[in-house]
Amino acid sequence: MDRWPFWVGALALGAVAVATLAATGRPLGVSGFVAAALGRPGAPPRAGSLLFLVGIVSGGLVAALSDAGLTPTLVDAAHARFFGAGVTGALALLAGGVLVGFGTAWAGGCTSGHGLVGVSRLQPGSLVATAAFFGTAVAVSFALSLVLGGTP
Repeated sequence: MDRWPFWVGALALGAVAVATLAATGRPLGVSGFVAAALGRPGAPPRAGSLLFLVGIVSGGLVAALSDAGLTPTLVDAAHARFFGAGVTGALALLAGGVLVGFGTAWAGGCTSGHGLVGVSRLQPGSLVATAAFFGTAVAVSFALSLVLGGTP
């Protein structure tokens, strides 16, 4: 098997969502933890948020290193081809991160908060937001495949 089975990731995400709610009394949402780590008033305690974010990065690194075929990189070949590998590529990543930050503020949360927790709680706003996330992702995927000359 080249990759972990999908159900391992699904069980892990579900367990993290339940554990986060049990430990903090707040539903899982990465944008909320980022806001808390940056010191936004009304957000969960900063130390726990920083620990959560370190765990996300560490978990991704462990997953990449545990698979002989994956090597952690900041910018992959497709990104470098489209945006460049140097300063331009880094600025594109920064701009994308800023846009994601604005999007999560406008949507009242991020994809993990809406898609994983909000949908499981049948919250109408999360159902609409998740449909919009997926619809936009499909549209952008098709648009990029046309621009880059690949298949969707």
